[in-house]
Amino acid sequence: MPCGVDFDVGAQNSPANRYDLRLERLEWTLVLEDRDTVSGVFDRPIVIESDGSTDIPITVEVDLLRFFYDGAR
Repeated sequence: MPCGVDFDVGAQNSPANRYDLRLERLEWTLVLEDRDTVSGVFDRPIVIESDGSTDIPITVEVDLLRFFYDGAR
């Protein structure tokens, strides 16, 4: 029973930085109660303009039956 949730993670380029930033890849892990639960990789390039900000859309998908069967509390 896969279930998905979308998160928007904010990213901001410092006003002191006069260059655009390019995010190529972001590896992430969701930790609940000191336990790694799910992880993934965001690998779509995003540009954060100088003195700008943007949202990075992260989709988290988990098989709830397996998640609870494996001992999540």
